[in-house]
Amino acid sequence: MATRIFHVSKPGDWAAQKAAGALTESTLDKTFAEVGYIHCSFRDQVEGVAARHYGEIEGDLVLLEIDADALGDLLKVEESGHGAYPHSYGPIAVSAIVAEHPFTRVGGVWRLPPHLSES
Repeated sequence: MATRIFHVSKPGDWAAQKAAGALTESTLDKTFAEVGYIHCSFRDQVEGVAARHYGEIEGDLVLLEIDADALGDLLKVEESGHGAYPHSYGPIAVSAIVAEHPFTRVGGVWRLPPHLSES
């Protein structure tokens, strides 16, 4: 099975990027052009990232599942304040996004969809 990484986005932001053909959002309200890379997470990091950076967001989010192998040399795993995270040093083609998952709070806390938390 291919390696999967994840990116959290607002539904409207993702819809616009999907229509344009590539994920270009680095992180919340920041673009790849502004930051220089696209923030991603491994599955076990997603909930912590959401808690730290998306706590004030109203409504649900979308969790993009990315085929890390499709990124090739653009993908680097780098240390940050909370561990080693995957970063894409280029826009991510829509074809590398293998699934879009609703990302919602359960009891006020961001939680992976059940089918992802069980695998």
